Amino acid sequence: MNLTKILFTIGPQTAKDEVAEALIKEGARGVRFNFSHGDHDTHLKNYRMIREISRKLKIPIATVMDLQGPKIRVGSLTQPVELKPGDIIEVGLKHTDESLKFIPFNNKRIISSIKKEERILIDDGKIILRSISSKKDSFLARVIIGGVVRSGKGLNLPDTDLKIPALTKKDRMDLLFGVKVGFDYVALSFVRSPRDIIMLKNIIKRHGASMKVIAKIERPEALRVIDEIYEVADMVMIARGDLGIEMPVYQVPVIQKRLIAKANQIKKPVIVATQMLESMMSALTPSRAEVTDISNAVYDGADVVMLSGETATGSYPVECVRMMKRIIIEAETHIGLDTSIGEDLNCIRRPSSKVHSIAAAIKQITREQKIRCIITFTQSGKTAEIISKYHLPLPIYAFTPDENVMNKISLLRGVFPIYIRYEKNTDHLIDKALEILLNIKKISRGDECIITGGMPIPKRGETNFLKIQTV
Repeated sequence: MNLTKILFTIGPQTAKDEVAEALIKEGARGVRFNFSHGDHDTHLKNYRMIREISRKLKIPIATVMDLQGPKIRVGSLTQPVELKPGDIIEVGLKHTDESLKFIPFNNKRIISSIKKEERILIDDGKIILRSISSKKDSFLARVIIGGVVRSGKGLNLPDTDLKIPALTKKDRMDLLFGVKVGFDYVALSFVRSPRDIIMLKNIIKRHGASMKVIAKIERPEALRVIDEIYEVADMVMIARGDLGIEMPVYQVPVIQKRLIAKANQIKKPVIVATQMLESMMSALTPSRAEVTDISNAVYDGADVVMLSGETATGSYPVECVRMMKRIIIEAETHIGLDTSIGEDLNCIRRPSSKVHSIAAAIKQITREQKIRCIITFTQSGKTAEIISKYHLPLPIYAFTPDENVMNKISLLRGVFPIYIRYEKNTDHLIDKALEILLNIKKISRGDECIITGGMPIPKRGETNFLKIQTV
């Protein structure tokens, strides 16, 4: 089994029963719904399809709604505009100087934010402009690297302190839709400060929902307050696409390693995303660099690796998940009990609580004893999440009576949720869990298992016991 989880993006290529089912059978345990594309009817249809497949296969699946965020795009052009280095052009809402070429865009607040000599990147940084001066509804810019600009291309402002809200009107409408539908996670794009996460959480709480919040790290401002963002987010996504545009691309590998290390230090789940198997958009085999990239993410301690266009619009979505699973398993085979991901950071700082102490004890026991698996009883999913972040080379079977919790924790590294109806007698409940695992051939008689939970189990409370049991 792959312990590092696979999150795939659903799109035209995978919004079909047989294809989505094949992806889940191959090992995917999370589905990303990209709200930059598609309408609510399409997302609802796909959501219901995933839930039906999950019930059919009896495999819990996490659903992630990814908000578009304040994405700035080139507006509507009657025809493509060719820009040459040295050209002075006008960019903004209104074309006020007919002698200059004009590039429209879709956000009024940006003009007041842009200062002289700041860069404007178009089409994933292929075209680079530098601002000269600004007016009420537009600004002038000099073309540094030219190219052809087309409608709808992305526009990035890496040097600009953007005075725009983290949640757009569209995001708020999408969020309310997601709350009503019942998504497990919501990913917030272009996070700039912990206030963005807190605001989103407050909206979710006001609507009585329990969605977990994923902070997408893709802006320079986020890196300056990353400790504070990590404290308030439930999960973090290293969104290397826009991060590689907003920051010098050669800095991205180091940033990724540091963000993963920090997540492991404070025991926060982390996703690595974008272009992991990009060549498989049109080919059956990945590049050697992509295989190395995924393996390094696993070695560094990523909890989840994500596929974007590879499964949304690529030609070989099933093969992509199959290949990713093979790469993960091979990498995990070489992470033994003596390999301690982030161990030096753990010595510096580890969250203080009973469950963290128990999780640390479990890790020590697995180094000294031949343990087959971890069995935990959890009602909120928190115990499973914490044990997961200690990166044990063993499966964690998380028994819970809550199907919503099962779906959420299915995205956690090494965690395999199993439904169980709780009983008052703890010993009877443990026997029942062992019987389930025996029946599905996850354990055998004579195996040593570590069992943990909170006593009395039927009551929601902090984890307070650890037991080594021979099956």
